[in-house]
Amino acid sequence: MTRSLRRRQSRKRQADNSSVDIKDKLAQKRKAKATRRKLMGLIGFSLFFAILVGVPLSFSISPKIGGSVGLLIPLFVVCYNYPRTALWAFLIYMPFSGTMTYWIGGGNALFQLSKDGFYIPGLLGLIYYCRKKKQAIIVSKPLLIR
Repeated sequence: MTRSLRRRQSRKRQADNSSVDIKDKLAQKRKAKATRRKLMGLIGFSLFFAILVGVPLSFSISPKIGGSVGLLIPLFVVCYNYPRTALWAFLIYMPFSGTMTYWIGGGNALFQLSKDGFYIPGLLGLIYYCRKKKQAIIVSKPLLIR
């Protein structure tokens, strides 16, 4: 009797655990789908706006300026919405920024400012996020290593 009772109880626990696991997996899938939908919407909007602004600029002023504005607008939008990733991209891009500026832009001042396309929207997005969540932007003194 005790063996059969133990088997029933273990089967019941396994059924309960599997239903919880399935619910967790479904919740994760819904969250991933919502994140993907948000990202695609952002990219679509920013590309539309970039084409709307970049194409007339490339015909009226210069193709390089039109192309760079067309690239910077989606960059601003995505970096504002994903600030931590933007700040990491800024840190990775910094050592190569001079090389990229002279290779692509020929020393153009607009390309000198391109690195700010990662930093400024990322910083603004991080400040907005921290204020919304009521978190400190700067690390408190007790946490700093002396």
